Amino acid sequence: MSPVFEELFQQARKTIPLIHASELFTLLSLENPQFKLMDLRETDEYHQGKIAGAIMLPRSRLEIRVEALVKPEDTLVLYCSSDVRSVLAAQVLLDMGFPNVSALKGGITQWIAQGYPCEPCLNEHYLKRFESHINLPEIGVPGQTLLKSARVLIVGMGGLGSPVALYLAAAGVGELGLMDADIVHLSNLPRQILYGMPSLNLPKAWSAAYTLQTLRDDLKLNVLNERLHAGNACPIIENFDIVVDASDNIETREVINAACVDTNTPWVYGSVSGFEGQVSLLDAQNGPCYRCLWPNPPPTPLSSGPLNTAAGLIGLLQANETLKLLLGHGEPLYGRLLLWNSLECRLREIQFSKKPNCPVCSTNA
Repeated sequence: MSPVFEELFQQARKTIPLIHASELFTLLSLENPQFKLMDLRETDEYHQGKIAGAIMLPRSRLEIRVEALVKPEDTLVLYCSSDVRSVLAAQVLLDMGFPNVSALKGGITQWIAQGYPCEPCLNEHYLKRFESHINLPEIGVPGQTLLKSARVLIVGMGGLGSPVALYLAAAGVGELGLMDADIVHLSNLPRQILYGMPSLNLPKAWSAAYTLQTLRDDLKLNVLNERLHAGNACPIIENFDIVVDASDNIETREVINAACVDTNTPWVYGSVSGFEGQVSLLDAQNGPCYRCLWPNPPPTPLSSGPLNTAAGLIGLLQANETLKLLLGHGEPLYGRLLLWNSLECRLREIQFSKKPNCPVCSTNA
């Protein structure tokens, strides 16, 4: 340390309390909502793992992001690899108006040396691959970690399911359920971009899995080469955090809706025909369900298929809504139906509300 740095550090140590690993372990067991543990290491140090429950905020972004993550009345314990950065950072937070701040003596190095547990963090390869996401303040390491632990079921691996699966896999979602009982036909290829000529006459779910595995070898895939029906819907859906409806018929959507209401699972509705499509987020716990939107669902339109870019855009909107929900950012599409017209290149919105006598989600029905 330079003389100036050493002086600043010694001054901070006189002000900032240091707590031992045993004390921190006790604090973590109390489950106090106002107690916050903060990891100040940079992303290239995460190979050691992290202390469970820690907020990941690199020291280089502390002043910029801390007020969005914790409150002045919170009790804060900071840690780094040793305790130098955390002591100095605690002094900064004290000056910013956070009075209840301390640092872990010896940092995570001492925590590990004394046998206390760590949970896996993102490895260097993962951090480099998703660097652009991690650099977004709204995502960062915590958000990317959420995506890595997320489980998404995609029902239908066609024109909507293809972009949904590709973009969710590319975004870092940890597990995808791929559900479709159909095979790949030549007429599918213009819009079902997961497949090529070698996929013809092969099961869509398995062919999609092969493509996605070449995109990300760490992606967990749950291949379901079957149709969703009332008998299997709940046992399947309850294993996922969110469902994406990429099907092409009313019957499947009715099954998804009923099962998601029963299992308290949100789902992203999507539909496309010709040059038009629509998207919404449905969750009976937070808003209306599918039958609230369509009390008398219209018949599935007869069509030779949608414009391939229309299907692609609706699939991207569904993937976007899924990522928003998993990350907890933005305004969810609860009670809002987005309508896309490719010929006009225009997006419109219709609002709808929960029906008091809905036969699926209402307690009055």
